[in-house]
Amino acid sequence: MKSGRSLMKTIGWAGLAVFLVWALIVARSPDFVPKVKAMKSVGGTLVGARSNQAPVFVCGGKVIKARHNIAVIARAADFIVTVGSNTGVFMGIATIAEESDHECPLLEEILDLAVRKQSESATILALAGWACRVETPEQELQWRKAFDQVAATAEYPTVEAALDAYAGE
Repeated sequence: MKSGRSLMKTIGWAGLAVFLVWALIVARSPDFVPKVKAMKSVGGTLVGARSNQAPVFVCGGKVIKARHNIAVIARAADFIVTVGSNTGVFMGIATIAEESDHECPLLEEILDLAVRKQSESATILALAGWACRVETPEQELQWRKAFDQVAATAEYPTVEAALDAYAGE
């Protein structure tokens, strides 16, 4: 079993090296500092991951390509490893964040909801897409109403409670 752990550690370090090279490539980008910070976060997550390395690696690529919502993508990568399940919803949120042409602050709340509620992934992803299309206070009010309905049925009251429960599993 030790050789398996060594292999996983080697893969993690190789992934970190690739991320650092990518970070150097984006050094000419106007959003250099947030991207490097996000790449360090994703790289650290990758090195420490015991599973789900491939989706975390993909999130690193999303950080490189994204022009907005970079912190959301890095945080999604962290939750992929920390939560250990429901990877698809976190990858979906990271993809929505990557493809958005503007900052979507509501995506942070969606990530929290995805951690607290380990079901209804399609609904959560629909809310994430909608969050990036909110332009007016009226639209945000409608979004908030739908979000609150889903959040009311979450298995955990807070992200911290959810993470504590996952750590105990």
